[in-house]
Amino acid sequence: MASRLMHLYVGKLLAEKLDIKDKNRFLCGILLPDAYLSGDKADYNTHYVHLSNNHKTMDFGRFYSEYKEKILTDELYLGYYLHLVQDCAYRQFIYYALDLLKLRGNPDFLDKLYADFHSLNAYIYGKSGKFGLTVPENFEKEEINKLCPFQLEEFFAKLENDYLDTPASEHNYISPKICEEYFTRCLKSCIEEYEGIKSEKTPDAWKYCWKNQPTV
Repeated sequence: MASRLMHLYVGKLLAEKLDIKDKNRFLCGILLPDAYLSGDKADYNTHYVHLSNNHKTMDFGRFYSEYKEKILTDELYLGYYLHLVQDCAYRQFIYYALDLLKLRGNPDFLDKLYADFHSLNAYIYGKSGKFGLTVPENFEKEEINKLCPFQLEEFFAKLENDYLDTPASEHNYISPKICEEYFTRCLKSCIEEYEGIKSEKTPDAWKYCWKNQPTV
């Protein structure tokens, strides 16, 4: 998955491109699939992960079929939808554009990747500053909470720690320059998928699928 600040930065660019009215609600939706801090991922499939024929995707098409009307009218649900698109674009980028699929299962792969995330947090914070999000009013009554007991307020506290990260002099896989390339590609994918649903085109998450290699 992309990091919190990576999601938010692309979300900020999307809010500008798509002329989003309630940017706080939209960016909360952008974070929402990750906003649970307890429980088993198997119990809360907030990313709509789907496995078929030894390939995986984040099935944002199924999310769309379940929440179509809200996605088209409510920034919170549109943000959630575009988070799933972002994660698909991210997997395509690191696994295929960067050719890192072969490293899945290596003991230190995620450690090195997350070290890059911490350094990139400082880079993104330098570009955007704090996002200053607040929990939407009456969030506890939102229909989306049927999927999972989301914990936005607690998640925002974790987000504050991201602003404290410091840049590294070297990167393992994702440098700021490479991160900018990801932002460009991810933004393109999100806008394409947004324009697709606005024109009533049925979304297809499988075009972003990746090979499900077993870990070792």
